[in-house]
This record gives sequence, C-alpha cells and structure tokens, in this order.
Amino acid sequence: MAFNAELSSDLVNPAVDTTIIFNTVQFNSGNSYNNNSGIFQCPASGIYYFSLELSSNRHAQSSHSLHAKILRNGSPISITVLDSGSHLSWLRRTSSVTTELTKGDVISVRINYVVGNITVSGGSALSTFSGFLVQRIN
Repeated sequence: MAFNAELSSDLVNPAVDTTIIFNTVQFNSGNSYNNNSGIFQCPASGIYYFSLELSSNRHAQSSHSLHAKILRNGSPISITVLDSGSHLSWLRRTSSVTTELTKGDVISVRINYVVGNITVSGGSALSTFSGFLVQRIN
C-alpha cells in the first residue's frame, strides 16, 4: 500500500479547518487515498509513514503564515509550518511522521492556522501528500 498525490492548482487564502484535497494522484496502490475527499483510510493495521510538503509563492504582504496538520482520526500527529517575514522568496516546508494505524483509521491534512494572505501553491508537484505501509501488524 502506497500513495502519492499533489495539489493540482493554487489554494488561495484558505480558511482555518479546511481539509486540503490533494486531487491529482500520481499513484495509489491499494486505492486507500480518496482524491475527492483528501482522506486516506487505513486498509490494514500496521506501521505507516506519511509525508506532507507544502509550497507558497511570493507575496506582496511581508508577513504571512499557514500551519497544516496531518491528522489521525481528527487528532494531530504532525505539522507543517509555512511562516515568512519576507516577500522575497518561495516557502517550501516538509513534515513527516511514522505512526501505528488500525484498519479503518483515517488520515487527512487540515489547515489549523492562517495569518495574512497566503497561497498554497499547486501544480508541478509543489505541494504533495504521500504515505506508505512500512510493516503490517497482525
């Protein structure tokens, strides 16, 4: 079981509590990631690894920030922080987590903090979400 999906277009000024839907699937072995809802549903109990990479382009405003969390059944297990005090460069941040899941658990990515005008950049693999089974647990 493994998947890799990317955001196909920019997510402009997203609201807090928005689930990020990585709608362009590069591969989805086991079909456990739903690119319509942005939810991964665990097909088998085991140890899983997830990675979240977010990018944001230059902004006219000098201070902008966005925090997105990887959630397991609605509880945070990892966070990606896009913070900048400068409008001169792109932001690109990654977080990853290894976690134990039980069959039926759900993993999603949700924005939980926004300051200023910010865009999560999509297309060209700029913002991606991926995961894979490391070891099955019986």
